[in-house]
Amino acid sequence: MLAAARWIDPPTTAVHIQRRLQAWIHNKPYHERYKFIPLSQISPDLQHSVIAAEDARFYQHHGFDWHQIQIAAEDDLERGRTRGASTITQQLVKNLFFGTGRSFLRKGAEFTLVPVAEFVLGKRRILEIYLNVVEWALVFMVQSRRVVTTMEPRLGMSAGNRRHGSPRFCRLP
Repeated sequence: MLAAARWIDPPTTAVHIQRRLQAWIHNKPYHERYKFIPLSQISPDLQHSVIAAEDARFYQHHGFDWHQIQIAAEDDLERGRTRGASTITQQLVKNLFFGTGRSFLRKGAEFTLVPVAEFVLGKRRILEIYLNVVEWALVFMVQSRRVVTTMEPRLGMSAGNRRHGSPRFCRLP
């Protein structure tokens, strides 16, 4: 499936299937609003913001950010606080194949697929698929190089006072 994802947009993900199943179990409607948007049509501001927030060293590693993993492990040991260090590629593999569950078994399987994803897909395609399939805390509509969040009216935000990610935090090739 990873090889096919290089050219074919994923029709669904493990997370989508999980959400559909949860809705069915709880007898609630499931409305998947999923339309794949090419990276060229996704705002560069959104691309920069997501990279800065989720994986600032995205273009400097090959799927695993060993520096962040070390920092997270030290935090776990010193403070007893669990902090994630998953990269964009790791999150993508999790969303495509494993759903939202947490386990060491999943991490082991993810560990084998992440380098394959990096090799087969490349950074640009990984980012494109990631931006299309991950779940967001706020629902974004990505349209023709601009970003509109459906939460803006509820947060008292308008186009004039919207905060954008700053490209100075990360650089897209």
